[in-house]
Amino acid sequence: MAQYIRHYRHPLYVRITHGVHALSMIMLVLTGLQIAVPAYVNLFGTISMARYMHFIFAWLIIWCYVSRGYYYFFVTRKAWDIMVRPSDIPAFFKLLKYYLWGIFVHAPKPDFGKYNPGQKIAYSIWPLVFIPQFLTGFALYEPEIFMGVVDFFGGLGYVRYWHFILTVFYVISLLAHIYLGSTGVTVKDYYLSMITGYETKKVS
Repeated sequence: MAQYIRHYRHPLYVRITHGVHALSMIMLVLTGLQIAVPAYVNLFGTISMARYMHFIFAWLIIWCYVSRGYYYFFVTRKAWDIMVRPSDIPAFFKLLKYYLWGIFVHAPKPDFGKYNPGQKIAYSIWPLVFIPQFLTGFALYEPEIFMGVVDFFGGLGYVRYWHFILTVFYVISLLAHIYLGSTGVTVKDYYLSMITGYETKKVS
């Protein structure tokens, strides 16, 4: 018979910043939709309110990245534990095989330690993708101030295009993240762990 243990995995600070980041991503997508197509989407009243809220949550995500960077580099000094390395690439294909096939035939879940290679790739790529997302967003809002960004992308039309493409990337990764959150010992275990800090782990 399988045995399970409850172990403390997510400190309070990590849970708070995770929640703020998740809420901010969702709100940026929703407010961005109203800004882009106000004739079809009106969730926040006026376009001015949508823009106001868009920038509030943009700054909240910036806070998340900066504070988490400080936390992992200077407080816990475990930043390299969550960043992808070349040795993680073979393990990523093993993880991919599990989620595309093994999980459906109840194969044993590979144990990669606290962070699996998929998480490391996401944690490494998201901050890098956010930089052009941040720059293109501000260039759309204040093109005169960010003229260098506008010129780099070849005009406001291309700035808008790349801002949209990067948003699509975030939406896809967010949906994947939500789905993978349901693959714990129970469907709700990973979700609850981001509230309580405790996660259920199979030990045998």
